[in-house]
Amino acid sequence: MCVKGLEWWIETNFQSTLNADPKRAYNITYKELDLSTFFNGIQLENVEVIPLDLHNQTSINAILNNAHLEGLNLYGLLFEKRLSINSITFIQPKFKISLSPDRVQKESRRSIQSMFSDVLTRVDITNFNLIDGSVLLSESNSNSTIGSISNINIKASKINTNSLKFSNIIPFEMDNLTISFDSLHFSLNEFSNIHVSHFHYQLKEKEASLKGISFENSLDWLKVSQDIPYQKDIMQFGAKEISIHQFETSSEFYSHLDLVAQKVSIDQFDLQIGKNKNRPPPPIKIKPTFQEMLKLIPFKMKVDTINILNSSLAYSELGAGKNQYGTIDIQKMNGFVYGVTNMLEKQNNFEQMFAELKGKLMGQADIGFKLNIPYQSNNFSATIEAKAIELSKLNNIIEPLVHLEIDSGKANRIHYTMNYNGY
Repeated sequence: MCVKGLEWWIETNFQSTLNADPKRAYNITYKELDLSTFFNGIQLENVEVIPLDLHNQTSINAILNNAHLEGLNLYGLLFEKRLSINSITFIQPKFKISLSPDRVQKESRRSIQSMFSDVLTRVDITNFNLIDGSVLLSESNSNSTIGSISNINIKASKINTNSLKFSNIIPFEMDNLTISFDSLHFSLNEFSNIHVSHFHYQLKEKEASLKGISFENSLDWLKVSQDIPYQKDIMQFGAKEISIHQFETSSEFYSHLDLVAQKVSIDQFDLQIGKNKNRPPPPIKIKPTFQEMLKLIPFKMKVDTINILNSSLAYSELGAGKNQYGTIDIQKMNGFVYGVTNMLEKQNNFEQMFAELKGKLMGQADIGFKLNIPYQSNNFSATIEAKAIELSKLNNIIEPLVHLEIDSGKANRIHYTMNYNGY
């Protein structure tokens, strides 16, 4: 009878204990509760995490197949109305995130972290696991789907829920945190999409890896340019893998992707740029310097070394009054960029950014590129040097632009130097 009575009491009072905090932002509900034989574990089935503020422009709803709670402190639950659990595991949670139109609002930035904080501070917990989760992103004003993430797995160990730390997606101090997911897709607008095929991060090792990254336009760059009122560089890019070493996450990382690391390796980065000069020129304005372009990056960045491997660059241009564009490309690019940052205090430490790259021009000539940008002025210097090249190889870019075709000829060396000393 005592066992049955204890079981009845837990089943009757567990949900109200979970939702006892009057300041909570979410309600946790479930349809079934199963106790383990010795009352040291609970399984909740058909779990929902529901926001209480329905007027919040950014909200998260979560539905779980089930949640496992292991290592239950029965004394704390019965006599202190406090949940103390060794481990919580969310099985196949589905998160539906409705984003406000202004996605840079503070509440938008930390919505996932705030939900985890709200849920996990209700218990004294040591370990947290999330298995095979998914995220669906939509606009709050239209409910149209703008993004998704699948196969999310999170493992957090030795959590201290009394110590908030918003640099972690599980926003607490902890011994280690491992995160992975597959197939991230996000629509920036009607024809631009971002995709990541796999992501892996480990807190203890300070390592992160992104594979199969792409920023693509669903239309050909020329068609995209025709929908834009002025001339503009139309870009798309992809990379086989980006590895980040000695990676320090910040409180803004999960919203603005702040990047602070010792080294970033980029393998098979393919950048394509197109420009349609049949479109009207943009309003006259002074073009930004390299330093000013760094300031325009919408997140904090500090990388000691960027290693570029097996990469390529292609620039296409449709000349004014022309109907065929020309393309120049550099393949097999390898090299380093040192001291990249838009953080003032780090710029004072680095003093300058320096880049040195080598590749193959039009698949034939060896080409080298050096760039030096001091942070304390608007100056920069650049040097480009290409070795011997058959000039007919340049017809792909020359002929469409100026209607000139080179039958034969050879340049033994091309050297170009630029020194910019401000406005």
